[in-house]
Amino acid sequence: NEYGEYISARGGARNAYTSLDHTNYFFSISADEFYGGLDRFAQFFVAPLFTAELVGREKNAVNSEYQMQLRDDGWRTYMTQKRALNPAHPGSRFTIGSLETLADRDGRSVRDDLLEFYARHYTADGMALVLLGREDADTLEAWATELFSAVPSRSVTAERPKVPVLDPASLPSLMYMQPVKERRVLELSFELPATDPVYTTNAGAYLSNLIGHEGTGSLHAYLTQQGWIESLSAGAGRFGSDATLLSATIELTPAGLDNWETIGELFFAYVDALREGGIDADRYDEQSRLADLGFQFREKSDAFGYVRVLASNMLVFPSQDVIRGPSAFDAYDPALIREFLDHVQPERTQVALIAPDLPTDQVERWFDVPYAITGLDPAVLARWQNPTRPAALALPDRNPFVPEGLDLLADGGAVPTRLDGVDGVELWHLTDTEFGSPRARVRVQLGTDTAGESPEAIVAAQLYSRLVMDALNEYAYPARLAGLSFGLSPGGNGLALSVGGFDDKLDTLLERVASTMANLEIRDDRFAQFQAELLKDLRNTRQDRPYQQTISELRRLLREPGYPLDDMIAAAEAIDQAALAAWIEAALARPDALVFVHGNVDAGTARRFATIARDQLGLRAGAPEATPTAVVALDEETPLRLGIDVEHDDAALTLYVQGRDQSWPERARFGLLAHMMGAPYFNDLRTERQLGYVVTAQPWVQANTPGMIFLVQSPVAPAAEIEAATEAFLEGFTSVLAEMNEDGFAAEKAGLLSKVLEADKNLGERSGRLWADLQADLETFDSREEIAAAIEALDLDDMRAFIGTFRELYARDRVAVWTNGRFPADAGPSGEDIEDTRAFREARGRYSTNRLGAASDD
Repeated sequence: NEYGEYISARGGARNAYTSLDHTNYFFSISADEFYGGLDRFAQFFVAPLFTAELVGREKNAVNSEYQMQLRDDGWRTYMTQKRALNPAHPGSRFTIGSLETLADRDGRSVRDDLLEFYARHYTADGMALVLLGREDADTLEAWATELFSAVPSRSVTAERPKVPVLDPASLPSLMYMQPVKERRVLELSFELPATDPVYTTNAGAYLSNLIGHEGTGSLHAYLTQQGWIESLSAGAGRFGSDATLLSATIELTPAGLDNWETIGELFFAYVDALREGGIDADRYDEQSRLADLGFQFREKSDAFGYVRVLASNMLVFPSQDVIRGPSAFDAYDPALIREFLDHVQPERTQVALIAPDLPTDQVERWFDVPYAITGLDPAVLARWQNPTRPAALALPDRNPFVPEGLDLLADGGAVPTRLDGVDGVELWHLTDTEFGSPRARVRVQLGTDTAGESPEAIVAAQLYSRLVMDALNEYAYPARLAGLSFGLSPGGNGLALSVGGFDDKLDTLLERVASTMANLEIRDDRFAQFQAELLKDLRNTRQDRPYQQTISELRRLLREPGYPLDDMIAAAEAIDQAALAAWIEAALARPDALVFVHGNVDAGTARRFATIARDQLGLRAGAPEATPTAVVALDEETPLRLGIDVEHDDAALTLYVQGRDQSWPERARFGLLAHMMGAPYFNDLRTERQLGYVVTAQPWVQANTPGMIFLVQSPVAPAAEIEAATEAFLEGFTSVLAEMNEDGFAAEKAGLLSKVLEADKNLGERSGRLWADLQADLETFDSREEIAAAIEALDLDDMRAFIGTFRELYARDRVAVWTNGRFPADAGPSGEDIEDTRAFREARGRYSTNRLGAASDD
């Protein structure tokens, strides 16, 4: 626990995962504390304790994770599809763990097995280490030598599977599965040769890119036109070092489920087209060019994730390609591509069909998933082996969006400035090339007072956004491949349009997107499909994990605009095309327009972008100002609670405490307290008390209003026990603060400041930060500096006084949202029940944002 608290107090994070063939441990920390973090981290591999008590606790933690996933369709599908794999291959095994699988047996404790596993696999010559710091390479190398040389080297040869992932004798096979949520999926999987030895060709990615293409003539476009699919994707992924699985995953509409056999036939018809003309040097060169551009102008990512990726890459790629290996398209090899494609045959396929009410005759052991496995019907196989290819299916043309102009402008300063010259638009601009990338982003906020006035309006905004994205998909898919992106997000008070990527052809994409928004043609079939998809998505939220549902319900209760889920579902059921058309006309009649252009663009180009948006969308000055997003203000004399019904055995509780105002000092107090509490709360309720896998105490800022939540999902305790443990923690933490010395407090404060003042890593991150300030009417663009100054001003006595105030707020201005799972209904948290959520909201004031407060794509 000292390691975790050391990392957290100093602005860092830590985690680990186990993949098919390796385990990856990683952490981040403020730069000044890197050596101290490394010293602690190294000890896990130099001198692990494996104490019997903590082995027992960790078994419970693993079991809690397993219990949490029992109704998660992703895990249920993954584990059930293993039943179709070769049972002699280790990939077919259960891969989470439970109290049953981790039980002592045959006269041996699980700790004995753990020590044996460690001795067999944890050897220095099978490990990779990545250090990323601001120190020079010589210093980092010296630290690695000093701290990690004592990791034992046992010269153990890694065990590799010697059998195929898919047993050829069982193919072609068909698996039926029943999901928890309303889902309809067709997945076609094929085993390819290992890609590690031939990674420079990227043959698997080359084929996947063509199969999953969504542009004109693609399989995706054709199936979409038939109204049979919601999405189609393809990917070739390592299945350990000795095999690759290529899978095409197709989300089906109800009509698509009825025609899944024909969809399979069309898939193989498209594969035949690839055999005839898809293995082509020009197509490969284009993919190679795009991969090179993406690598050449890659932007810094989060260090926490980057070291994890590099450490994993070190186990796969030679040293010279550890960074670039996944994007290498260096060696066009048509014979190898054809060899890979020859594995994509009907007789080699494993077919999975996922949908409610499919016929099943077995139940998966660990997740209780109804399923069945059978051979593929010979008549279906015959159709797939000799498919009929529609004339509309065609291979993609040359990508017109590949950027050509890649020159960088001179950097333009630190903060945006307001530009005149575009009537009807409030325009802000910043030339920013600090990150060395010829990219830009255009954000357009359309504020309208019709967006969040009712559930019907919110549903209309969501449908409109989905239909616009659908209408653009075939045209804009090549743009996405070429490093451009666009998004349209509905918010409570408007629509947020974002277009970004390489600036060279950004204007072309922006004009088409804005034109489509203004001139959307609502087809009967597309309206019906997206209305059905929206309804499905709304209903499926009732099958989310319990802790996710408590958070969602808390947000619906407190955010303005916000409406009960039942009201949203009713509105989605009732809306028709006429109502949607009327909403679109009203929303685009006189929208309030805020535009921010940021990146490798000068002021003249920014005005041109804003003019494109204005002319296409008909923006005019004098628009009505939209109602700001808000959060219900709590001013209670007693804690409140809201119970929800969730179909899951686990209990879950989210406790929310709201700040007293929106000032920077109040934000600083809540932020610092949450930072100081996070690691010890996790340790107390998860590690010590063993209450569950999901345990967190974190800030929860809504509409610029500070707040904090305590969240736990538990398979072993009801909400009342979680509440009691939280209150005991708060009492204990009060004593911790009382006894904390100045050095410990300074470390905590410095850790939070390092996160608040962390330099922007890329253009998108900076753009999002500046956009948030602009939306909050903070035209000085210094929210980071304001909150940092407020944190810096706090001292230990301030926080000792504030913990008392916080506990008073916890006792008074608190809302608990909970579900009790398999536990008694009367074992909920304390507080007065919220009987009517509408009445609750209407009786209280609001904390509001200052400007439009609408959705962002970040």
